[in-house]
Amino acid sequence: MKKRDLKHGYTTGACAAAAAKGAALMLRDQALLDKVEIVLPRGETVRFRLQGQEFDRDAASCFVVKDAGDDPDVTHGAEIHARVTLKSGLGADPRVCPGRTHGFAPTKPVTGEIQLEGGAGIGRATKPGLAVAVGEWA
Repeated sequence: MKKRDLKHGYTTGACAAAAAKGAALMLRDQALLDKVEIVLPRGETVRFRLQGQEFDRDAASCFVVKDAGDDPDVTHGAEIHARVTLKSGLGADPRVCPGRTHGFAPTKPVTGEIQLEGGAGIGRATKPGLAVAVGEWA
């Protein structure tokens, strides 16, 4: 029997990172993206196809369909969604600084704060031992 190489799949986290990057770039650039690249922890750059892309002035969203490769699990084919939203009061006005940072400049001071929230199917850490504190999104 001829041995063949297994097709590698991607973790749910990699798919979530790709979807989040895609949504953030669409919000920043105010343009639809078909694909996005991320660098995996092992140093490999991979490309993900984005689906369900939507954006407006204050938010963008998309999803990646998880490919588990030749060793699929229950998450194979799952839609991993991400939505990036400008926090109220930190919006940008494209008229303030056209041409810089893709036409966006903060209209109010930006603290650099990023807030992550989970959606349906994402739980919170209930016990110590994860990479996040108890009570944070897992």
